[in-house]
Amino acid sequence: MSRPRILCISLSPIHRDARVLRQLSVLAEFGDVTTVGYGEAPPGVLRHIRVPDDRPSLPQTPLGVLKLGLRLHGAAEFAAPGTAYARAQLSGERFDLVVANEARILALAFEVADGAPVWADMHEWAPRSARTCSPGRCSSRRSWFTCAASTCRARRP
Repeated sequence: MSRPRILCISLSPIHRDARVLRQLSVLAEFGDVTTVGYGEAPPGVLRHIRVPDDRPSLPQTPLGVLKLGLRLHGAAEFAAPGTAYARAQLSGERFDLVVANEARILALAFEVADGAPVWADMHEWAPRSARTCSPGRCSSRRSWFTCAASTCRARRP
């Protein structure tokens, strides 16, 4: 029987991120791990998709910034050069679990997951954020990502 395929997306230099490295060591116990991020491949992964350093994870064009200003957050995510690169590299791939380590890549995580579970690791936010989803609380970009678009759809541990 083949091991589950796990994708971990972290638009950071994963090989230098102690938190993500610990996460990867646990994920590797349960499946074959593919990572997407900046920098060198972290130890213990089957495959690493290296996002070029000159492809930032935030929109860089006037249109991309306008999308953020108009609160078109999903479209703004895909307008970011780093996310667009990762999206192209992951086209046609299938995974049994997708781990998203930043809110700004959740739209990509759900697209790639194609129905598979998404683990939204929103480590930088309050732990009760996903339990307070309501339209009245989704006014800022952070709230939009946390409430309306993402963590309410993601699997909770």
